[in-house]
Amino acid sequence: MYELRKHILTLRAHKKETVELNMVHYSDVQQDPLRFDIHKWERKDNGERGQMYRNGIALSFEEAAALRDALNESEELNAWEAEQEEDEDEDGEATAPLQYYLQTTNRRR
Repeated sequence: MYELRKHILTLRAHKKETVELNMVHYSDVQQDPLRFDIHKWERKDNGERGQMYRNGIALSFEEAAALRDALNESEELNAWEAEQEEDEDEDGEATAPLQYYLQTTNRRR
């Protein structure tokens, strides 16, 4: 059981689903802390949010802070940001950081 408390960011949107970062409370017990939650959500035909898909990740504040620090120090992410400042693609949209990371990581293997 969950209660969506705050929508923070839509990371990716498609016609039938979105990937979102939200603040979610996951228990009937009010003392349980809020979590940063990244999940896919179903989109109904009228554009409203449907059900949350099963696969996703919920981070405590401590885990989210550690992830933030690691991303801030990431050479790959810093390189991607520098590249985006220099060169956007033809329609003005930048490559997603995760996509860039996966592309550069796969090239190294």
